[in-house]
Amino acid sequence: MLNDNLTICVLTKDEQDNLQRCLNSIQGVKAELVVVDSGKSEATATLAKNNRARYCEFDWVDNFAKARNFALDNATNDNIYFLDSDEWWAKEDIANNIEQLERYFERDDLSQAKGTARCLNHCIRQNQEMIQGSIVERAFNRQHFNFNEDTRVYEKLVSNMGFDSLTFDLMNVTTIHHDGYLLEKENVAKAGRNLVLALEDLSKYPNDDDYLINIAKSYRDAGELTAAKIVLDKVVSNTTGKDAAKLYQTIQEDAEMLQDSVDFQYMAGEIYALYLENDRALAHFKKVIELAKQDISEKYVSASFFGIGKIFEQQGEFQKARENYEKCDDYPDAMDALAAIQ
Repeated sequence: MLNDNLTICVLTKDEQDNLQRCLNSIQGVKAELVVVDSGKSEATATLAKNNRARYCEFDWVDNFAKARNFALDNATNDNIYFLDSDEWWAKEDIANNIEQLERYFERDDLSQAKGTARCLNHCIRQNQEMIQGSIVERAFNRQHFNFNEDTRVYEKLVSNMGFDSLTFDLMNVTTIHHDGYLLEKENVAKAGRNLVLALEDLSKYPNDDDYLINIAKSYRDAGELTAAKIVLDKVVSNTTGKDAAKLYQTIQEDAEMLQDSVDFQYMAGEIYALYLENDRALAHFKKVIELAKQDISEKYVSASFFGIGKIFEQQGEFQKARENYEKCDDYPDAMDALAAIQ
C-alpha cells in the first residue's frame, strides 16, 4: 500500500488557496505529505499543519531543482511523488492515479524507470483559454534519482549513478491539472521569471539545444510566439544543418502546390514537430498516411506513424502513442519507443 512507503512533496509560495485545493485533491492518498514553502508564510505553515503535512521553509535561490532536492532531503520515505501547489488531481482521476502509482512503485526495476504525469495545462493562448497536454517527471525512488541542479527551470530527473546517457523506461502514473499560467498577470510574471533562469542556464551551456528549448518554452508561456520561433530557428538549424528560417518559410509557401507530395508532407511534419507546432505536424503526418490509402505512395508511412506516436508521448497520452507505434511495422525507433513507455 502507498501509505507505507510514499512521500508526496508539494512546492509552494504564497498560494494558500491553490495549496488547499491541491492537498484536498490527494487527501485519499494516505502518504506522508511534505510542503516546501519558499514564501515562508505563517498562513501556509498553518494550512500545511492543518492538513497533516510536514512544513519546511526553503530559502529561494532561483533554482526549482534545488527546491525539489530540498524536499527529498526532508522526506521520510524513498518513494517520492511531486506536485506543485497550482496543480491538482481531478476527482475522476483519483482512483486511477492511486492504482497507477501503486503499480509503479511495485516494480523491481525502479533504477531504470521514471514515473511521469500527464499534465493538463489550463492556459491562455492568443486570447483564448485552452488545455494543452505535456509530460512531466514526478514519481521516482530517491535512491536512484534526483533533480539536475544545473537546470533550474523545466527541471529534469537524473540518475544518482551517472547513467544519464541511457534511455530510461517511462511509466505514466498520474493525470494532473495545472492552472498556474491561466491568469494573464501571473502568466507574464512566471514566464518572465522562467526566462531569466533559462537564459542564465544557457550561458553555462551555450551549445546545448535543451536549454534553448527551455528558453523557447518560456517565450511561449509569455505569449511571445515570434521570439519563441527565433530561438527554435537556431535549434532546428543545429538539428538539420540547414537554414531553419528558410525551411520554415518553404513549407508554408509550398503547402498548396505540393499537397500530394509525400516527400513534402513528411518533411513538413518533421519540421513543424521540431518547432513544437504539434497540430500542424500531426496534420502533415496524417496526410502522408492518407496519401498511402489513396494508393499514391506508401513512402514514409511507418515514419509518420512514429512521428504521431512521439507527439502523443510528449503530451503524456501513452495509449495513443502505443497505438501509433504498433502501426510502424519493423521501424526500429518505434520498437525501442514502444518498449520504453508503459
